[in-house]
Amino acid sequence: MKNNIIKLFVIILIITTVSCCSPMISDKNLLEQGNSNGNIKQMGYVVEREGWFYYCDPTGNGEYKLKDCLFKKRTDGSNVQNLSKNIAYQINVVGNFIYYISGDPGPIYKVNKNGGTTKKLEDKRASNLIVLGNEIFYISEGSLYKMDVNGRNKKKLKDNVLEFSICDKFIYFTSYSEQSLYKFNLEGENIQKLSNDYAKDINVADGWIYYWEFNNSKIYKLKEDGTEKIILSDDICRNLNLHQGVLYYRNQETNSSIYKINIDGTGRTKIIDGNIVNINIINDFIVFYKITEGKGYYRINTNGKNLELWP
Repeated sequence: MKNNIIKLFVIILIITTVSCCSPMISDKNLLEQGNSNGNIKQMGYVVEREGWFYYCDPTGNGEYKLKDCLFKKRTDGSNVQNLSKNIAYQINVVGNFIYYISGDPGPIYKVNKNGGTTKKLEDKRASNLIVLGNEIFYISEGSLYKMDVNGRNKKKLKDNVLEFSICDKFIYFTSYSEQSLYKFNLEGENIQKLSNDYAKDINVADGWIYYWEFNNSKIYKLKEDGTEKIILSDDICRNLNLHQGVLYYRNQETNSSIYKINIDGTGRTKIIDGNIVNINIINDFIVFYKITEGKGYYRINTNGKNLELWP
């Protein structure tokens, strides 16, 4: 009996030791996403992490000068630092590194959050960059690829992909050859057709997919299994971005002004007039570009107050 107790204790000790030496599935970098799906669809030129804004500012005090483009600063506006002279869009921050596309589309780069030497990860022109844990997903030459964060182990997942978003270990994508909405897992397996809609600006949260339909420009939501399609707005939509249960979009019927609507279709509200594009949302404010003025980026609170130039 005593020997059996000793054997049981040894087995438990071994299991505990192995468990402690194994990497934890809950490691925050394992499935940390570098920016929101909605921001990435709108150029992804700003992201917030741990009290810092990482952002692109190519305006050169009102003039479009492609230099000193990638910056970071404290969320209170202090301690501005230039990290790279590359123009940087679709910015993702995961762990200690920033990943971005230098152009629209352009090559993929990475750089330390404190600056330093940039490393090119992909020579080909890429778009729709999403970094998830230790993997990078992107579109190049019409195909969806993934590779590791060091630019190795590149794998093609699917041809004829217009755009994609990632949520809960699934990729939701629109096929431009079939003009339909699909999903599959992160390895490109177990593909499932969800809808015949030609979905644009795909956002996914809490079991629902949000998008505007290219053929009629209306805003819809669809359950992630492809059932229960619901129309949310008849507005002619562009630049759809989901943030904390609210959809923000550019209304083509009102001089491309920014509107918002709740995910249940209520609360349709105009936020600001103007010919506006590329709606990025961080914390409680929206960053956007006003075409008619050409002065650079602006910010406004999500309640429509406190408009100012940003950064």
